[in-house]
Amino acid sequence: MNTNNNQFLFELEGIINDRLAEGSDKSYTYKLMQDGINQVAKKVIEESSEFAIASIQKKNDTKDIVWEAADLMYHFLILLNASGVTLNEVSKELENRNKG
Repeated sequence: MNTNNNQFLFELEGIINDRLAEGSDKSYTYKLMQDGINQVAKKVIEESSEFAIASIQKKNDTKDIVWEAADLMYHFLILLNASGVTLNEVSKELENRNKG
């Protein structure tokens, strides 16, 4: 798995799909989705707050920002899945906005 490029987000979307299809209670992803879209949305709100706070408090160290951004992106991908939306759809929308 190549983690040195932005394609990993698409790979992670596939990993999330796999974890959900496996349906293992050992999977955090699966358990979170079992709690329903409201709980997933709450988790995204929580993670976005933590990311914002880390960004404000950075003090020349971006380690916490990177950590919280990763948490936010992971939970964002789960919420997209719960909403029936793919990362590719979001990417295309961003591309269209850039053209427009």
